[in-house]
Amino acid sequence: MKNLSNDHISETWGRFNTWLMEDDELSEEAFKIHFRLKAQKVKPDTQEYWDLIDIELYRKKKDRLLKYFSHNN
Repeated sequence: MKNLSNDHISETWGRFNTWLMEDDELSEEAFKIHFRLKAQKVKPDTQEYWDLIDIELYRKKKDRLLKYFSHNN
């Protein structure tokens, strides 16, 4: 994600997902999804690619993501 693509979509995604490279568990899962999508020929410079990462991360790591996005609600 950071440094994997130099387009506006990836930069925005990286800024929004502050856990990237700070939370080992989430980062590892995101990279696994990235490599699988890349093998499936999903282009990382598309919104679809980043949406698929978000959807799968939420499905697999919802509780952990809530730590970053729930604002303690």
